[in-house]
Amino acid sequence: MLGRMRVLAVALATVASLSTWTTATAKPKVVILGFDGADARLVTEWMDQGKLPNLAKLRDEGTFSPLQPTNPPQTPVSWSSFATGTNPARPGSSIS
Repeated sequence: MLGRMRVLAVALATVASLSTWTTATAKPKVVILGFDGADARLVTEWMDQGKLPNLAKLRDEGTFSPLQPTNPPQTPVSWSSFATGTNPARPGSSIS
């Protein structure tokens, strides 16, 4: 059932500390992990239970943010909106 289907990306972003860089021109690196079709509530529960210790460590040392599904909740629409930062209803927002 499409209405109940949750296509969401659980984004975990970790940003390296600026104090670890040796040059003033170096930029911090960002890593984003997105899990297509993952339920953020279950992932959070499993991290809290210790079943996903590596993701829990990334969450605790970086940033963890569950994203809301797009409408319609479909993979191509969700990832296009994530990549472009645009609403899927906006003309030209889809990535072909």
